[in-house]
Amino acid sequence: MCDICGVTPCDCRCPNATQKAVYICTECGEPICEDDWYWDSDDGPICERCMGEMNREQILYLCGQPLKKAEWEIEWRN
Repeated sequence: MCDICGVTPCDCRCPNATQKAVYICTECGEPICEDDWYWDSDDGPICERCMGEMNREQILYLCGQPLKKAEWEIEWRN
């Protein structure tokens, strides 16, 4: 068992790890290891932890669908 991460084999986030990260999260810069859940956004992979910390508005923005403000539309007639 590793003295740093406490796992065998080491987690890819551990400095003693031989396994490399599959991706790097574009939000926090942390490694995304094999079997980790992530979102493959247009801007790059985002780890599950970062996704869980985002509110709905942030997620919609990342999807290219920001919230819209409701406004009356004036229809002009001749």
